[in-house]
Amino acid sequence: MLFDGSCPLCAREVKFLRSLPRSSQVHFDDVTCKTFNPDKYGKSLPELLEEMHVYSIDTNTMHTRVRAFRELYRTIFGIDVLFFSAYPPFDSLCDRMYGFIAKEKHRVAWMFR
Repeated sequence: MLFDGSCPLCAREVKFLRSLPRSSQVHFDDVTCKTFNPDKYGKSLPELLEEMHVYSIDTNTMHTRVRAFRELYRTIFGIDVLFFSAYPPFDSLCDRMYGFIAKEKHRVAWMFR
């Protein structure tokens, strides 16, 4: 999981996920860390900061947006807890909501304290 460590909302989510029993199956990589190299993922730092990214080693696939959360949570929880986000009309609704939150993540972080 690639995350924005400068974002309070992202940092809080990562802290929660790391506290879960199956979190050892996920590598959490802070893209704002000085040693982070975005070239490893074929993306620029601004692209990685723009939206959520989860890289699946098993399938060699980069997942973004809500699909990234689905893959991440499936790994950590062992079930697809966001299954509904794959089906209309929830798929587009969830992606639009995610897009808004991702764009305004530093401004809306206070809502999730």
